[in-house]
Amino acid sequence: MTQFVLVALDNKPEGHLSLIELNELNDSFLVKAADELFISTPLDKIYSLDIDGLFLDAQKSVPDVPFEKTELYESIKLISGSASEIIFWYGSEYGDLDCVYDEDELLVRLQRSISDSFCEAYVHFKKPV
Repeated sequence: MTQFVLVALDNKPEGHLSLIELNELNDSFLVKAADELFISTPLDKIYSLDIDGLFLDAQKSVPDVPFEKTELYESIKLISGSASEIIFWYGSEYGDLDCVYDEDELLVRLQRSISDSFCEAYVHFKKPV
């Protein structure tokens, strides 16, 4: 299951999202990953998203419920509107992630991930400038 999601945001979107400012987590592993992954983004603009429940619920719901109706889809759709980058990975495997520059492609990859029994997404979304 996807274990980590880091999001670079100028402003946290409104809503009931489980976004936690990275500085509040006091997690040296995530800070190290953020330093390596977000080259020009200050740490106070990086958030962690509590993703476990979203992935698990989506995996259990699909195919009975369309992916577009899951909370995972709706949350990522909301976040991607204001995020410059979103990074998904498991364990320490964040060094060589596929980059996508299109929100729709990101959502397709997440849909594929929940269809897999491991339910792991390894992807780096970068909004085009």
